[in-house]
Amino acid sequence: MKIHRALFLLVLVGSQAVAQTTDPTISTVNVDGRKVRIRVAGTGSPAVVFESGFGGDTLDAWAPIFSGVARLTRTFAYDRAGMGQSDAVTTERSYKAIASELRAVLQHEKIAPPYILVGHSYGGALVRAYYALYPAEVSAIVFVDPVTEQMLNEDQAHMIAVQEAMIGNAPQAVQAEWAFLKKEAVDGFPLLRAMPKPNVPMTLLVARVNRPNGWARAVLAQYGPWIEERDDSSMIVSANSSHYIQRDQPELVIGATRSMLFPNPLGALERSLRDKGIDASVSLFRQQQVRYPKEEITPRLLNTLGYMQMRERRIDDALRIFTLNVEAFPLDANAYDSLGEAYAAKGDRENALANYRKSLQMDPSNRNAAEWIAKLESKKP
Repeated sequence: MKIHRALFLLVLVGSQAVAQTTDPTISTVNVDGRKVRIRVAGTGSPAVVFESGFGGDTLDAWAPIFSGVARLTRTFAYDRAGMGQSDAVTTERSYKAIASELRAVLQHEKIAPPYILVGHSYGGALVRAYYALYPAEVSAIVFVDPVTEQMLNEDQAHMIAVQEAMIGNAPQAVQAEWAFLKKEAVDGFPLLRAMPKPNVPMTLLVARVNRPNGWARAVLAQYGPWIEERDDSSMIVSANSSHYIQRDQPELVIGATRSMLFPNPLGALERSLRDKGIDASVSLFRQQQVRYPKEEITPRLLNTLGYMQMRERRIDDALRIFTLNVEAFPLDANAYDSLGEAYAAKGDRENALANYRKSLQMDPSNRNAAEWIAKLESKKP
């Protein structure tokens, strides 16, 4: 794919860091003998970990959304080595080195995995590197207008020359990262291409405002197939945001992160039931009860899942699900009605009658229960 030369340049240059804050959640810690500036807030698991873009971006680039995400779960951002107020290092600034350093900071701060990684621009490549090195530690990824290996054209030498001129006065740490990226670009991004496709839920956010020709097309060509082949992932192409989506449309990034933290509960239960069986699905629901916002875990959730099993004639699974619904929501008349229907489908007249009677007692207007009671009572036991 041939992409306009500006695509490559604007990916690697164009840092628009947000002004530093004085939030008390920001501190400086000593990790392996070097100073690292971090921002940590919130409680819960999985933790959200932000990785910034190229060109000197710091943890402040996440300021527009940090507090919003921290209200949902434990949330972490940091200045990479040599950026902002973090000490520089002398090692090569490779994807692997940066991912390893991030892991060391997380371990130092006792922020336990699994993590939802949120990577902006070049940070998209870095969170892919983290997944490649530590896949068991990653539960989901949010890509915020990420870089792609599909960024080259025949005018590569000119592109690199212009890039180097643009960062001539940049801090040493930025130039050190560029030295690695330059080699990657010259070689055709072999290390990035070699990284495995993430086998976790993902959300992809793509910007269209003030982007180079071909930007969205290149990002979608690389990441789009990953999203399309999964039923737990999604993507949004925004006509209202520039490259810094977290600044222009903070609600998009917060929402995308929330969807990874609290995946659609029905979809998650259905996948668990399909892939691991009814016991795993019941166990997952109990976890959702504890962890999800209460407004997302309602009687309708299990009722819908139960009727999906009824349609497939998996009556025993439906009985387990409707029984769980009654246990979880003992004051819901419809839960007993549905359980009665499953028992009737199973041929268990007495239990069907008992649950329909309970439903009608709780809701005297329930005509369905009354009709079923009359029908079942007319049959000889």
